[in-house]
Amino acid sequence: MEVDDDHDGGRERREETSRVNDRFFIAVSLVIFTGICKRASDFDLSDPTVTTKNNHVAFYCASELNKVAGMCFTFVIVRICLSMLGLTFAPVVMRRLRAESDMKLMMGSVCLMLSLCFSVYLRWFVVG
Repeated sequence: MEVDDDHDGGRERREETSRVNDRFFIAVSLVIFTGICKRASDFDLSDPTVTTKNNHVAFYCASELNKVAGMCFTFVIVRICLSMLGLTFAPVVMRRLRAESDMKLMMGSVCLMLSLCFSVYLRWFVVG
């Protein structure tokens, strides 16, 4: 006798969980990449007067956008972890979580891309 996993929504639940797990790994990778960019661009300096580019508006914008991107990615990680700990594997909840995660990942990616653009501008045209 063959067990029908589709009858109780088991297959759909596994598919949604797999999709949410993919978003989790993407968010973790992007948080690591954001941290690397933060260190490479000297955003984590304790003394803001160390370099000449710090009194430039582009440095401030790049630094703030990097922080926002990191917060977006961290929010996705925390949200997915909390939902997995709460064992809310209902497909409807997972779809809502997936849509929310996609929005935060996209917003964070745009902020990270803008931060990188400002950093490139600083390296090429301001500091030289």
